[in-house]
Amino acid sequence: MSDEEKALRQVWVVQAERELEAELKFLGMAGDGNVDDMGDDELLSELEVLPP
Repeated sequence: MSDEEKALRQVWVVQAERELEAELKFLGMAGDGNVDDMGDDELLSELEVLPP
């Protein structure tokens, strides 16, 4: 993976984190603004509970 590709992917990650933070705020689940509060397994288990 080139440095340019790594930089582009990092931009994507930052954008996704911002979108997730906005969604959490919209849903009334916003914490301290750190989207790393929930681990992957915990996030997946929470998503499975939501209706389609």
